[in-house]
Amino acid sequence: MTPLANSAQPAPADVQRSERGVALIIVMLLMLLVSSMLAGFLVTTSADAQLRGIDKSRTKARYAAHGALEALTADLGDLFSTNFAPDRSDLEALTEQAPAFDDVTFTASDGLAYTIEPVNGWDADNNPISNSGVVASGPYQGF
Repeated sequence: MTPLANSAQPAPADVQRSERGVALIIVMLLMLLVSSMLAGFLVTTSADAQLRGIDKSRTKARYAAHGALEALTADLGDLFSTNFAPDRSDLEALTEQAPAFDDVTFTASDGLAYTIEPVNGWDADNNPISNSGVVASGPYQGF
């Protein structure tokens, strides 16, 4: 048996020459894949960091507002323990200085900021207008 001169199998030198750039292309494609995954992780982590900063600011504002309400409630309790019928100037004196918290100021776009406004408004003598009725629910129901 003699080998055929026109066989379908290429010579070893031809095989090596035809596969010369395949390894480089595979490595480049893998690098592209890893780079795109890294970019995706970077975008995700930076967006998460921004959201955490926003959440931190909102949480700080919420607790500052809650603390200010607690301080105002305590101030009102102290006022009512000495004066059973405070007028407008007594109530406004409580709000002249808002509580001091680090990096927090009490301002509002409508100019109200830290104030006390009675639900029914003020009468001609600058006293809060009272409203009488029966408490419908809660621990003081029926009073």
